[in-house]
Amino acid sequence: MQLLKNFKLLNIPIEKVSEFSPHHYTYFPPSSFILKTCQRLLVLWVDQLEIHAIHPMPAKVLYLKGEKAYSFALEVVSGLQSPVVGEQEVSHQFKKCY
Repeated sequence: MQLLKNFKLLNIPIEKVSEFSPHHYTYFPPSSFILKTCQRLLVLWVDQLEIHAIHPMPAKVLYLKGEKAYSFALEVVSGLQSPVVGEQEVSHQFKKCY
């Protein structure tokens, strides 16, 4: 359960990616998993690290922790967060990235 408790997710809509400069990425652990799709940039990590340095968090950017982060990640990878629900492209991108 500790693993799930420390699971973190940052969901950046593609139109907000330009608001993040390269120095923002230094706030994530080196083991972070970054997936860029046509709809979003998704940053996943498991760590006790909290993101306090990115304030104010840009509008529409989601920072989720624990079960909510895990559920959202599953929804994205399974295509439930896609414009065409259930499309498989994101799961293929995830496999390729991983």
